Amino acid sequence: MELLPPAWLHPEIATARIFLDAHEYLAAGYAEGPHKMCSDISVQNAKRGVVEVIYNEDLPPLDEGPFLQEERSLLDTVAREIALIIERRQAEEDSIRLQEQLRHADRLATIGLLAAGVAHELNEPLGSILGFAQLAQKGQGVTENLSKDL
Repeated sequence: MELLPPAWLHPEIATARIFLDAHEYLAAGYAEGPHKMCSDISVQNAKRGVVEVIYNEDLPPLDEGPFLQEERSLLDTVAREIALIIERRQAEEDSIRLQEQLRHADRLATIGLLAAGVAHELNEPLGSILGFAQLAQKGQGVTENLSKDL
């Protein structure tokens, strides 16, 4: 914020502010004035805020009110750079979130493999027990009580 006013033609009466996502950032000595130059901060075609440079006194007209065309170009560049910083931060946050989702999915896959191994280890002896029980039931001399138990 402090770097914007010195870049304008009349830095002694220039001040600046940025509105971004319901937050306001002000240059030192900020005050409303009669002349304002604005540039939108757009991230992925959505307006997220605005950058403003304000002259606190009346000045004679130049290219765009009391502002120069070069100042318009500079302000638009500042707004684009802010948008790029926001996009980069969002991309980093998305990357972190995706990495966490991958770690979670990997943990679930590991738990699934463990559960499958435990089920296999339990089914092996149970299958043998069931087979012997069925074989014993077909044998001769099996009483009714023994058949129920088998």
